[in-house]
Amino acid sequence: MRTYNIGQLAKEIKLSIDALRYYEDLGLVKKPLRLPNGYRSYTHENKGDFLFIKWAKAMGFSLKEIKEM
Repeated sequence: MRTYNIGQLAKEIKLSIDALRYYEDLGLVKKPLRLPNGYRSYTHENKGDFLFIKWAKAMGFSLKEIKEM
């Protein structure tokens, strides 16, 4: 299974690292696995969650509405 660090994921889905952290802090996505060194390790499932948020925002949904979905 492929995993991503936060920089790799941000670059691949074209969102900022700050956006990924913000969405995580808001509880819009599940917390990623933390490696022993404290780094986040994202899965394909996490990637899909962020892509959904990106799509929903592009469709005009607010972050509150996205969280309710």
